This record gives sequence, structure tokens and C-alpha cells, in this order.
Amino acid sequence: MGLLEEALETFFKLNKILRNNAQVQYQIADIFEKSNDPGQAVEWFSQVLTLVPQDPGLLQRLGELFDRQDDPTQAYQYHFDSYRLFPSNIEVIEWLGGHFVSKMPEKAISFFERAALVQPQQVKWPLLIAGSYRRGGNYPRALEEYKKVHQRFPDNTECLKFLVKICTDLGMKEAQEYANLLKKAERSKEARDQRTTSGSRRVGSGQSRNGSATSAHGSDESPEASSRDSSARHRDAGSARKPVRVNLDNSEDAFKESNQDIDSSYHDPLGPQMERPKTAANKRKDQMAGDEFGDEELGDELLPE
Repeated sequence: MGLLEEALETFFKLNKILRNNAQVQYQIADIFEKSNDPGQAVEWFSQVLTLVPQDPGLLQRLGELFDRQDDPTQAYQYHFDSYRLFPSNIEVIEWLGGHFVSKMPEKAISFFERAALVQPQQVKWPLLIAGSYRRGGNYPRALEEYKKVHQRFPDNTECLKFLVKICTDLGMKEAQEYANLLKKAERSKEARDQRTTSGSRRVGSGQSRNGSATSAHGSDESPEASSRDSSARHRDAGSARKPVRVNLDNSEDAFKESNQDIDSSYHDPLGPQMERPKTAANKRKDQMAGDEFGDEELGDELLPE
């Protein structure tokens, strides 16, 4: 609380320097709201609204403040003004729908339909649409909407419960069918929950076993052996990283020393390679053997008749 008071004093001083600055006045209003002084917060937010009248977030904040002060008329007005400027704010849409759902459910339907467009994969909004028709007494339309929800989300138990209730109230034979589907969906949900719980337990026990095995392995090894292995690894790493030092004062001796230190021999870990067939080498030898007689004179007896 002390920090909020210091911050408020600082922003008051800044407000005297920067007259009609929306950001400074917004911070003052925000501090009053955090200090549980909604009256002063509303006053300062209203001043900010005169500077930025088209800010949907600011209108939403004022609507929330009036809602907490039990002023539904002002709360609705500011929420609706925010909705007109930014009709995709799901929080504002939900507030407006909830504002009408108990008194005028037919007006709430339009807001819930808008929310369903913003979040098409959420089952919450079509259920609220069907529920608004049910609250308004339009049971045939509510039944139709619940059937649409069931087609898209066949495992939703809440939708199946409403289908069973509406079909029972209307005396329809489909009530038993939906009741059977509801039992099946509930059993499937319980099975999924059990698999999830058992899977998380197995993962936890596996991790504990791995930890125990690691600690047991570490305890079997003696400290002396561990120290020797560590020292050997450090020596190997140090010898591999140790650079060849060159004395630049005597470059000839330095290069001689470096040549002595470098081991250019290579030992293949897989053993010596297999000798390749020397067919080409034999051919070259035959050619060379034939060329040996190239400079000698052939006698007449070797010439063909």
C-alpha cells in the first residue's frame, strides 16, 4: 500500500507538469482502483475518456467499475459502447450476453452467436444459445440447437443431459436413446480419467525408480575409483586440448621441436584395409616387360615369312 501511495504522489506531480496527458491520468485512475477507491477511479477514468473517447479498453474498465458499484445501467452502456468499437472482445460479449440471459434471453442470443463466431471450437457458446431458447420457452428451437451441439460434440455430457430433460418434458421417445448415450459418454469419460490418472502415476513411479537406480549405481562405485576415473578423464581432456607451444625467438629450433612433438602416424581402429586386386598393376608390368625388347633388333628368323 505504501508503494501505491508513493506512486500516486509521483503521478500527481507528473500530471501538474504534463497537463492533459492521457497516460499519466490513466495511471492515476488505475492506482485508485487498486487502492479500492472505485469512486476516484471512475472520476479519473472519465477524465481520460474525454481525451481518448474511442478507446474500447477504457470503456470496458469503466463498465466493470460501474458493475462492481451495482449500477447495471451505466455498466451496460459502457460495455455496449466498447462492443460497438471492438465487437470481438470475448469478455465484453460474455458480459453483455449474461446481462440479458435472465431477463431477456432472446437479446442474449445475438451476443452468444457473436461469441460462437469468435471462438467456433468452444462448446460453451452453442450451449448458451440453446439454453437461451430454453429459458425463453421456445423448447422446439432449443431441442434443435441441442441436437446441433450433439452432432458437433457427441461426447459432451452436459448437452446430453439437456436433451434427456427436454425430450422427457416433451414426452418424446428419444429421451431413452439420449439417456443411453449419456451413460455411455459418462463411462467413457470415467475411463479416460482413470487412464490419465494411472498414466501420471506410472510416470511418477518410473522417475523415482530411475532416480533410485542412479543413486544405487553411484553408491556401488568407491570414492577412490571415481576419483581415479575423473582424474584420468581430466588428463585425457587436458592432453587433447594442450596446444603446441612455439618459441618465436628461435624459429628454426621451434619448428624442429614442434615437428618432433607431432605424431603423424595413424592406426586404423578397424585394422588394416584389404588389399585391392592388382589387375591394373599386372597389366602395367606386362606392358613394361614388352617394352624391354623395344630397343633390340629382331633377327630375320623371328620375322614372319
